[in-house]
Amino acid sequence: GRDDQQGEVAGAFLAKEYSGKKVAIIHDKTAYGKGLADATKKNMNKGGLKETMYEAFTAGEKVTQDSNSTHGGAFGFITSRASGTLNLANVYGQFHSGLRITGADSTKTANVLSITTSDKSTSNASTFDQRLRLTGFVNTSSFAFTTDETIKQDSTDANGAIHFINTSSGAVMSITNKKGNFLATDTTSGTFYYVRGQTSGAVGYFTDTAGPDIVPNSGEVMYVENVSPITRDDSQTERIKVMIKF
Repeated sequence: GRDDQQGEVAGAFLAKEYSGKKVAIIHDKTAYGKGLADATKKNMNKGGLKETMYEAFTAGEKVTQDSNSTHGGAFGFITSRASGTLNLANVYGQFHSGLRITGADSTKTANVLSITTSDKSTSNASTFDQRLRLTGFVNTSSFAFTTDETIKQDSTDANGAIHFINTSSGAVMSITNKKGNFLATDTTSGTFYYVRGQTSGAVGYFTDTAGPDIVPNSGEVMYVENVSPITRDDSQTERIKVMIKF
Protein backbone atom coordinates (compact mmCIF):
# COMPACT_ATOMS: atom_id res chain seq x y z
CA GLY A 1 0.00 0.00 0.00
CA ARG A 2 0.92 3.70 -0.02
CA ASP A 3 3.33 5.00 2.62
CA ASP A 4 0.52 6.98 4.31
CA GLN A 5 -1.59 3.82 4.59
CA GLN A 6 1.35 1.81 5.93
CA GLY A 7 2.18 4.63 8.34
CA GLU A 8 -1.37 4.65 9.66
CA VAL A 9 -1.19 0.94 10.47
CA ALA A 10 2.37 1.09 11.87
CA GLY A 11 1.67 4.19 13.95
CA ALA A 12 -1.49 2.74 15.50
CA PHE A 13 0.34 -0.53 16.25
CA LEU A 14 3.24 1.23 17.96
CA ALA A 15 0.96 3.47 20.01
CA LYS A 16 -0.98 0.45 21.26
CA GLU A 17 1.76 -2.15 21.74
CA TYR A 18 4.55 0.16 22.96
CA SER A 19 2.58 2.56 25.13
CA GLY A 20 4.85 4.04 27.80
CA LYS A 21 8.02 2.71 26.13
CA LYS A 22 10.79 4.43 24.20
CA VAL A 23 10.39 4.36 20.41
CA ALA A 24 12.86 5.76 17.86
CA ILE A 25 11.89 6.48 14.25
CA ILE A 26 14.68 6.45 11.65
CA HIS A 27 14.45 6.88 7.87
CA ASP A 28 16.89 6.85 4.95
CA LYS A 29 16.00 10.26 3.43
CA THR A 30 14.36 8.73 0.35
CA ALA A 31 10.92 10.04 -0.60
CA TYR A 32 9.35 6.72 0.35
CA GLY A 33 11.34 6.28 3.56
CA LYS A 34 10.67 9.80 4.84
CA GLY A 35 7.00 9.61 3.82
CA LEU A 36 6.54 6.37 5.73
CA ALA A 37 8.43 7.70 8.77
CA ASP A 38 6.37 10.92 8.82
CA ALA A 39 3.07 9.04 8.49
CA THR A 40 4.08 6.59 11.23
CA LYS A 41 5.12 9.43 13.54
CA LYS A 42 1.89 11.33 12.92
CA ASN A 43 -0.36 8.36 13.66
CA MET A 44 1.72 7.20 16.61
CA ASN A 45 1.50 10.67 18.16
CA LYS A 46 -2.23 10.67 17.44
CA GLY A 47 -2.48 7.47 19.47
CA GLY A 48 -0.79 9.13 22.44
CA LEU A 49 2.80 7.92 22.07
CA LYS A 50 5.64 10.40 21.54
CA GLU A 51 8.86 9.26 19.89
CA THR A 52 12.12 9.60 21.82
CA MET A 53 14.11 10.14 18.62
CA TYR A 54 13.30 11.03 15.02
CA GLU A 55 16.39 10.90 12.82
CA ALA A 56 17.57 10.22 9.28
CA PHE A 57 20.72 8.59 7.91
CA THR A 58 22.41 8.85 4.54
CA ALA A 59 23.45 5.66 2.73
CA GLY A 60 27.10 6.07 1.75
CA GLU A 61 27.75 8.63 4.51
CA LYS A 62 31.18 8.49 6.11
CA VAL A 63 31.17 7.58 9.81
CA THR A 64 34.24 8.31 11.95
CA GLN A 65 34.95 7.09 15.48
CA ASP A 66 36.46 9.31 18.17
CA SER A 67 40.05 8.72 19.26
CA ASN A 68 41.47 8.22 22.74
CA SER A 69 44.98 7.63 24.09
CA THR A 70 45.20 4.04 22.80
CA HIS A 71 43.04 3.70 19.73
CA GLY A 72 40.24 5.15 17.62
CA GLY A 73 39.91 7.28 14.52
CA ALA A 74 38.52 4.40 12.45
CA PHE A 75 36.06 5.26 9.70
CA GLY A 76 33.75 3.51 7.24
CA PHE A 77 30.81 4.17 4.94
CA ILE A 78 27.17 3.32 5.68
CA THR A 79 25.64 0.73 3.37
CA SER A 80 22.42 0.07 5.29
CA ARG A 81 20.81 0.45 8.69
CA ALA A 82 18.52 -1.73 10.79
CA SER A 83 17.16 -1.12 14.27
CA GLY A 84 20.14 -0.23 16.47
CA THR A 85 22.63 -1.37 13.81
CA LEU A 86 24.83 0.33 11.22
CA ASN A 87 26.32 -1.75 8.41
CA LEU A 88 29.60 -0.29 7.14
CA ALA A 89 31.87 -1.02 4.18
CA ASN A 90 35.32 0.25 3.15
CA VAL A 91 36.33 0.32 6.81
CA TYR A 92 39.75 1.81 7.61
CA GLY A 93 41.22 1.17 11.05
CA GLN A 94 39.58 -0.73 13.90
CA PHE A 95 36.33 0.29 15.55
CA HIS A 96 36.05 -0.19 19.32
CA SER A 97 33.07 -0.44 21.65
CA GLY A 98 32.55 2.42 24.08
CA LEU A 99 33.67 5.19 21.71
CA ARG A 100 31.40 7.65 19.93
CA ILE A 101 30.88 7.73 16.15
CA THR A 102 29.86 10.78 14.11
CA GLY A 103 28.28 11.04 10.66
CA ALA A 104 30.21 13.38 8.35
CA ASP A 105 27.12 14.75 6.57
CA SER A 106 24.40 14.45 9.20
CA THR A 107 26.70 15.27 12.19
CA LYS A 108 24.64 12.74 14.15
CA THR A 109 26.43 10.87 16.92
CA ALA A 110 26.00 7.51 18.64
CA ASN A 111 27.92 5.27 21.03
CA VAL A 112 29.18 1.90 19.80
CA LEU A 113 27.97 -0.92 22.07
CA SER A 114 29.28 -3.92 20.13
CA ILE A 115 30.95 -4.77 16.83
CA THR A 116 30.59 -7.66 14.39
CA THR A 117 33.23 -7.87 11.66
CA SER A 118 32.11 -9.31 8.32
CA ASP A 119 28.96 -11.28 7.68
CA LYS A 120 30.99 -14.00 5.92
CA SER A 121 32.70 -16.51 8.20
CA THR A 122 35.23 -17.35 5.50
CA SER A 123 36.17 -13.75 4.73
CA ASN A 124 39.90 -13.04 4.78
CA ALA A 125 39.71 -9.52 3.29
CA SER A 126 41.34 -10.74 0.07
CA THR A 127 38.07 -10.99 -1.87
CA PHE A 128 35.06 -8.69 -2.06
CA ASP A 129 31.41 -9.49 -2.68
CA GLN A 130 29.68 -6.77 -4.65
CA ARG A 131 26.28 -8.45 -4.60
CA LEU A 132 23.46 -7.16 -2.43
CA ARG A 133 22.69 -9.82 0.18
CA LEU A 134 19.16 -9.99 1.60
CA THR A 135 19.70 -11.58 5.01
CA GLY A 136 17.22 -13.21 7.36
CA PHE A 137 15.29 -14.25 4.27
CA VAL A 138 11.97 -16.08 4.76
CA ASN A 139 9.96 -17.71 1.97
CA THR A 140 6.29 -17.29 2.92
CA SER A 141 4.87 -19.14 -0.08
CA SER A 142 4.66 -22.74 -1.22
CA PHE A 143 6.76 -21.93 -4.30
CA ALA A 144 10.55 -21.86 -4.53
CA PHE A 145 12.57 -18.90 -5.78
CA THR A 146 14.87 -19.79 -8.69
CA THR A 147 18.30 -18.46 -9.63
CA ASP A 148 18.44 -15.89 -12.44
CA GLU A 149 14.81 -14.88 -12.01
CA THR A 150 13.91 -11.27 -11.30
CA ILE A 151 12.48 -10.38 -7.90
CA LYS A 152 10.46 -7.23 -7.23
CA GLN A 153 9.45 -5.65 -3.94
CA ASP A 154 5.74 -4.92 -3.88
CA SER A 155 5.77 -1.62 -2.00
CA THR A 156 8.92 -0.02 -3.45
CA ASP A 157 9.20 -1.55 -6.95
CA ALA A 158 12.90 -2.22 -6.21
CA ASN A 159 14.10 -5.18 -8.24
CA GLY A 160 17.09 -7.36 -9.03
CA ALA A 161 18.16 -10.75 -10.37
CA ILE A 162 18.70 -13.69 -8.01
CA HIS A 163 22.30 -14.88 -8.21
CA PHE A 164 22.40 -17.34 -5.32
CA ILE A 165 20.20 -18.53 -2.46
CA ASN A 166 22.02 -19.84 0.62
CA THR A 167 20.00 -21.76 3.20
CA SER A 168 22.84 -23.83 4.67
CA SER A 169 24.31 -21.01 6.79
CA GLY A 170 21.46 -18.65 7.63
CA ALA A 171 18.93 -17.61 5.02
CA VAL A 172 20.56 -15.28 2.50
CA MET A 173 19.49 -14.31 -1.01
CA SER A 174 22.22 -12.68 -3.11
CA ILE A 175 21.07 -10.50 -5.99
CA THR A 176 22.70 -8.60 -8.84
CA ASN A 177 21.53 -5.80 -11.17
CA LYS A 178 19.84 -4.09 -8.22
CA LYS A 179 17.57 -1.19 -9.09
CA GLY A 180 15.80 0.93 -6.51
CA ASN A 181 15.93 0.81 -2.72
CA PHE A 182 14.96 -2.46 -1.02
CA LEU A 183 13.44 -2.06 2.46
CA ALA A 184 13.97 -4.61 5.22
CA THR A 185 11.07 -6.02 7.22
CA ASP A 186 10.79 -5.13 10.90
CA THR A 187 9.10 -8.12 12.52
CA THR A 188 9.03 -6.41 15.91
CA SER A 189 6.76 -3.60 14.75
CA GLY A 190 4.91 -5.83 12.28
CA THR A 191 6.06 -3.83 9.24
CA PHE A 192 6.54 -6.28 6.36
CA TYR A 193 7.96 -5.60 2.92
CA TYR A 194 7.47 -8.54 0.57
CA VAL A 195 9.48 -9.48 -2.53
CA ARG A 196 7.99 -11.56 -5.31
CA GLY A 197 9.63 -13.84 -7.86
CA GLN A 198 8.53 -12.72 -11.29
CA THR A 199 8.90 -16.20 -12.79
CA SER A 200 8.30 -18.61 -9.91
CA GLY A 201 5.56 -16.63 -8.16
CA ALA A 202 7.31 -17.22 -4.82
CA VAL A 203 6.87 -14.58 -2.10
CA GLY A 204 9.11 -13.77 0.87
CA TYR A 205 10.66 -11.08 3.03
CA PHE A 206 14.05 -10.31 4.60
CA THR A 207 15.07 -8.57 7.83
CA ASP A 208 18.39 -6.94 6.89
CA THR A 209 20.83 -6.37 4.04
CA ALA A 210 24.58 -6.65 3.57
CA GLY A 211 26.94 -5.49 0.85
CA PRO A 212 28.27 -4.47 -1.47
CA ASP A 213 31.62 -4.77 0.32
CA ILE A 214 33.13 -1.87 -1.64
CA VAL A 215 31.06 1.32 -1.81
CA PRO A 216 31.39 3.18 -5.15
CA ASN A 217 33.06 6.61 -5.00
CA SER A 218 34.08 6.15 -1.36
CA GLY A 219 37.82 5.57 -1.79
CA GLU A 220 40.56 8.07 -1.00
CA VAL A 221 43.46 9.15 -3.22
CA MET A 222 46.62 8.08 -1.36
CA TYR A 223 49.27 9.49 -3.71
CA VAL A 224 49.32 11.85 -6.69
CA GLU A 225 52.37 12.85 -8.71
CA ASN A 226 52.29 15.33 -11.59
CA VAL A 227 54.79 14.64 -14.37
CA SER A 228 55.57 16.30 -17.68
CA PRO A 229 53.83 14.99 -20.82
CA ILE A 230 55.66 12.18 -22.60
CA THR A 231 56.27 11.83 -26.32
CA ARG A 232 56.04 8.14 -27.15
CA ASP A 233 57.73 6.11 -29.86
CA ASP A 234 55.90 3.17 -31.38
CA SER A 235 58.39 0.77 -29.80
CA GLN A 236 58.52 2.47 -26.40
CA THR A 237 57.51 0.63 -23.22
CA GLU A 238 56.70 2.12 -19.83
CA ARG A 239 56.51 0.99 -16.24
CA ILE A 240 53.77 2.35 -14.01
CA LYS A 241 53.10 1.92 -10.31
CA VAL A 242 49.58 1.80 -8.84
CA MET A 243 49.00 2.03 -5.08
CA ILE A 244 45.71 0.65 -3.82
CA LYS A 245 45.00 0.65 -0.08
CA PHE A 246 42.13 -1.21 1.59
